[in-house]
Amino acid sequence: MSVKRSTLTDSGWSHLGVVARTGSVFLPAAAIGTVGHELGHWVSSHLLGCAPVLHFASVSPHCPLDAPPEVELLGVAAGPLSTIVCGTAGMVGLARWQKTAQGLDFKGIGWTVLALFWSRPLFNLIVQLGSVALGLVGPQRLEGGDEARLSMAMGWHPLALSIAFAAMSLGVVVWTAFQIPQRLRGSWAAGAVSGALAGFAVWMGVFGPAWLP
Repeated sequence: MSVKRSTLTDSGWSHLGVVARTGSVFLPAAAIGTVGHELGHWVSSHLLGCAPVLHFASVSPHCPLDAPPEVELLGVAAGPLSTIVCGTAGMVGLARWQKTAQGLDFKGIGWTVLALFWSRPLFNLIVQLGSVALGLVGPQRLEGGDEARLSMAMGWHPLALSIAFAAMSLGVVVWTAFQIPQRLRGSWAAGAVSGALAGFAVWMGVFGPAWLP
């Protein structure tokens, strides 16, 4: 007699339960992703001879006055690079998990969290363009991000790398969603978005400024 392997829904995980559990796993994702990104800046700047200071959503490099411009640019590039490396590792783990998964467990949700580190460029571009369109910030804000600074250093339009990475980011987001069983995909997406946004608000508005001012 064959025994069917239990899945999330077979084990009593209602769709509302999937939303809640996914949201709880994604809740700390913003803090982890933000600090991980900034640690990329911090480690690189430290190795390049600067005296960086880590903040909750940025790094003050404090490089020597005689340091060549390339030193600061390498520190800028290290943040996005660290995020891409983590996100790619998550994609590899998610792809391997998906080959044998018959439902959605905590391990699978965890891999989607890591894979969606890739979503940072898309999220940042949407926030930046939306903020400028609504008049919340001036157009110069579009020149302040990591990708914008790297684009301008190479003589490109400030949004060149932001748009390129956002396009790749969108592809990864869609790919990640399709690794989730179809019957649970909507519930997973609802939990992921609500958990990540709530975690972002809490980190940026409460814990981040208190712990890493």
